[in-house]
Amino acid sequence: MNASGDHPPATRRKPWIAGLTMAALAGVCAVISYNDGLLLIRLAGAHGRVAYLYPLLPDGLIVISTAAMYEAARAGIPRPRWAIAGIVVGAGLTVAMNAGAGAVQSWLFALADLFVPVVFFVALEILIWLIRRGRGGLSLSPAPATCGHQPPLSLDAAIKEAAAHLSKRQISAVFEVSRARVDKVLPPAPNVAGTGGPPAVPATSLNGSASA
Repeated sequence: MNASGDHPPATRRKPWIAGLTMAALAGVCAVISYNDGLLLIRLAGAHGRVAYLYPLLPDGLIVISTAAMYEAARAGIPRPRWAIAGIVVGAGLTVAMNAGAGAVQSWLFALADLFVPVVFFVALEILIWLIRRGRGGLSLSPAPATCGHQPPLSLDAAIKEAAAHLSKRQISAVFEVSRARVDKVLPPAPNVAGTGGPPAVPATSLNGSASA
């Protein structure tokens, strides 16, 4: 992470590189699993167009479950339970079809077919880990603690708040500021005619009577 808080470009590219690699690996696994499933379905007696549809069931379930788990990893939320269940069911069906198709030919071929879903799901877990790490696991410094307190008042705002309870001299002593600073923040109220100030003394004429 650089000084601006962004991840380096090489770090940001890692999930995308892993995603492209995962997509290619998923394509290879899908082709092998589909052919194994098609072989097993045909040996079971299914023919015609229907035989081509059966192998798509576990693969389609795995694809949609993987997409849900991928989006959950990007959003930083827990994995959906139905997506986990779909992965488990799809994996079980795929393993059964691969093992069954491989056993028809040889035990060595069955063992090789069993590794196909294992490689896929290990790669999937690595991809999800990379996504979660890229979202929030690269920062080594702890996030600053936050609380519900309001930010502290500025000096001028504090002086204005204290004006309702203290005199300007007391404010100057409490906040250790000059009286000029207090007068600047709390300027004197303008003298309105008829309010404030000493009463006017009427002028006295020479004969001793007050003039209006």
